[in-house]
Amino acid sequence: MKTGLALAAALGLVAVTTTVSEIRADDDISKQFVVTATQSKGKVEILIKPANDKVFINSEYALKLHLDPKDGGKVDKTDLTKEDGAYVKSTHEGKALKVTFNVTADKGVKGEGKLVVCSLEACGNPTKFSFESK
Repeated sequence: MKTGLALAAALGLVAVTTTVSEIRADDDISKQFVVTATQSKGKVEILIKPANDKVFINSEYALKLHLDPKDGGKVDKTDLTKEDGAYVKSTHEGKALKVTFNVTADKGVKGEGKLVVCSLEACGNPTKFSFESK
């Protein structure tokens, strides 16, 4: 009987843990956000936003991007930091709805970055990603 109660309690605890936090250690964090890079008229806009309304961009993490110009082109700045981004803040401290970066690039860019995404209750580990402008 004690084993049954212990098992039920353990299952109850697991259920609470998984429903409270949208981000868990075994989650594929790369599916929690979307990165788009659009080249137009000599400029590239890089937009990073959560994949759904339960996830946020951690605006306190030292987000970094590294850019390489495409096709022998030129880019005005190859290393971007969180200070270069324009954050749309949520009503929750340290959590943003999206972040946008703008650079001058005549032929587009390929890039990689590192960020942290969070739910209201927890943040994931820093996650690397890559992108290419269209």
